[in-house]
Amino acid sequence: MKFLNLVLALSCFAISFTAHNAQARKAVLVSDANAQTCKMVETATLGINFSNIPVDLKSSKSFIQQKADEILAIAADLGIDDIQVQNMNYSIYSNNNGGCNASTASVYQLSGNVSFQIPNAGKAESLMQALGEKSYNVNFNMNAYRQCQ
Repeated sequence: MKFLNLVLALSCFAISFTAHNAQARKAVLVSDANAQTCKMVETATLGINFSNIPVDLKSSKSFIQQKADEILAIAADLGIDDIQVQNMNYSIYSNNNGGCNASTASVYQLSGNVSFQIPNAGKAESLMQALGEKSYNVNFNMNAYRQCQ
């Protein structure tokens, strides 16, 4: 009988403790919700890829910059003025086969990408479509997060 009373007392305590914790968690969530204003912040990134483009070694940097400028001009034509170049990355390699038939001039190939950051995903989608129509190899990445104040 004493054992049954002990089990009953512990059960009541556990139920009371669990209910108290649930109420405390609910109170914290409610107070946070009332104290903060939260919104979704999204940032889109468009990456333009170049693969095996024949280039002159001395003009490779200007090739990438020229492509970035072309893309910025296309964005401006679409009314996208909040675009920023995020990253430029490229590598150059010699495509000289060597041997008896080697020419004196090496052929260089460029592979790389330029990425752009746009705060509005809708504008990024419009730009992606326009660049695709101009035969650019484009990829779209979206980052969205909740920002509370």
